[in-house]
Amino acid sequence: MLKIYLTLLLLSSCTLFQKREPEKKKTEKPAAQGFLFENKIIHPECVMPLQDMSSVDLNKCRPKSTIVVEEKGITTYHPKNQGMAQYKVIGNPSKDEFLIRYLWNGGGSGFFSGIQLVGLKASGLHLIKDFNLGGDRCNGGVLTQESPSKDLRILQNMTPIDFLESSQTGRSLKLESYEDLEASATSCYAQLVYAPFKEKGKLALELLGIKTLEIGDKNTDIQTRHSLQGCFDVQFNKLRASKKDQLLQKKDLEDFARSFKKACL
Repeated sequence: MLKIYLTLLLLSSCTLFQKREPEKKKTEKPAAQGFLFENKIIHPECVMPLQDMSSVDLNKCRPKSTIVVEEKGITTYHPKNQGMAQYKVIGNPSKDEFLIRYLWNGGGSGFFSGIQLVGLKASGLHLIKDFNLGGDRCNGGVLTQESPSKDLRILQNMTPIDFLESSQTGRSLKLESYEDLEASATSCYAQLVYAPFKEKGKLALELLGIKTLEIGDKNTDIQTRHSLQGCFDVQFNKLRASKKDQLLQKKDLEDFARSFKKACL
């Protein structure tokens, strides 16, 4: 009898400590146009304030200009002599929630983009979450694309210094932006690749890896304006050739930083 009891207790314990299946991650796909107020497209001037404010009253936001261009789901506004502002709804995780990629230019050389989750209820817009992705073109600017399976992907641009410092070894080198390596808004070398998914009812982003970009045959002379850039490019192209456009993971980045340190410093 005791033996039977112990056997049942052991089976019960095994059941208690079995690992539960993780919640399935569902990628959010771009949604049809539903981001409307009074059955009209919402003006970019009413969306852009959510970068600094938590909500916008659409009854009070009545831009005088109607210069809005709708192309492939992108809504753009070109105020006279003041740059531009645009947004695109890239996902619709629930009925009143919209994932938005925005882009604006204040008239200067910078083009700033980012990703926000926005709520639309009655006559108001409110910011649900800013994903803190964004910047000026190669300095953290974001793009979107579909994967081969038609799932949404969010891409965040990286400069050479960003790429190197994505690893612990790279950060420990303490290199200087613009002096040791390029770090300008036009120096796109790689992209962080994210997939949106729902976790416990909330939208989150999963980092899938880092995609390297084609840089061509750049100057490999170490004695350039950026003292280590030529050597970096040589090592970077070697990495691209060895990985054949695979998404890089943490180990790949550490290995690259070590090889850069050995070859260039």
